[in-house]
Amino acid sequence: MKKNELYAHFFVYNIHESWYNGPIKTTKGHYIMNTELQNKLQNVRAQIEQDRLDRIAEAKKIKKYCNFHGYSDVTPYEVVEVISDQTVVVREMDAELDPNWKMEAHVGGFTAHVVNNGGKWIITSNPKNTTHRARWSKAKGRWQTKYGRMVMADQPNKFYDYNF
Repeated sequence: MKKNELYAHFFVYNIHESWYNGPIKTTKGHYIMNTELQNKLQNVRAQIEQDRLDRIAEAKKIKKYCNFHGYSDVTPYEVVEVISDQTVVVREMDAELDPNWKMEAHVGGFTAHVVNNGGKWIITSNPKNTTHRARWSKAKGRWQTKYGRMVMADQPNKFYDYNF
């Protein structure tokens, strides 16, 4: 069985587990002692845990750029200095709206709805901008500064949500 089929099997028959590695009990009080099914469940759990660890390892990698995610907006930062594998110094990059980009707005929402949301940005480094320390939070599984969540990236990214 594939992962999704195994999940569907449990949900369709309203089966839940009484103990982590113990017997499976249905909602009607019957026990299913099928070891093959229990082994598949353990394999799925192991795969889910491995996927989680892989995602954390990928998110923790230090890259050249780091983007600040503030709700729906994204602000580009560059990694200036690596202090340790859990602490880096980042500096905000300047981002100017591309003069060739034209906003397409239609009536709707609060005042208007922007179809080509986000815009095109010209992003440049600016050594005069202030620096901040970004630290890896083991509890939250992400990079963050005192201002919020950061995501390491290969390219700087700027996004401004005109529809908010």
